[in-house]
Amino acid sequence: MKIIRENIINKIFRSKQVTLQRKEYRQVSQSVGDAEDFLNAVRKCDNLIRMLNLHKLIWQNGFHDKAIAPDKYGVFRTENITTMKPDEVFLGNIYGLWTFPIPDWENQRNALFGANGFGINPGTTVYSVVLDQYRNLLIKGLNNVIQQKKEWMEEYKKKS
Repeated sequence: MKIIRENIINKIFRSKQVTLQRKEYRQVSQSVGDAEDFLNAVRKCDNLIRMLNLHKLIWQNGFHDKAIAPDKYGVFRTENITTMKPDEVFLGNIYGLWTFPIPDWENQRNALFGANGFGINPGTTVYSVVLDQYRNLLIKGLNNVIQQKKEWMEEYKKKS
């Protein structure tokens, strides 16, 4: 919806549009709060399967960004995020790790990263590395959506 200025003329002749615009502002504001709650949940998540379920919930709630969208050659190789299965999420291809779906990473929960040239503690599990990869993707996607919504809210405030 194009934002219109909330002046006396528009309040008289476009009252319905002004009312809808105010309603949208409240919804966008609530949505930013919801996104912040999702960010906190993502930061606390310690399991790939739970992260996948959070991802689905984030998507179902309308937080769509290309960083967390389906991509037949990318991380999320699915047609639909809301029905995505663990074997459709391919993590890795970072720090010299091979790319595998979630079930393979679940089977390597206790495998240590070992000696490396990436500055990662050799005692770190590869599971925690790919969990952080998934976490960072979701955080990036949510932050992109939050930024867009905040920009819209700023534009609204300028015209109200």
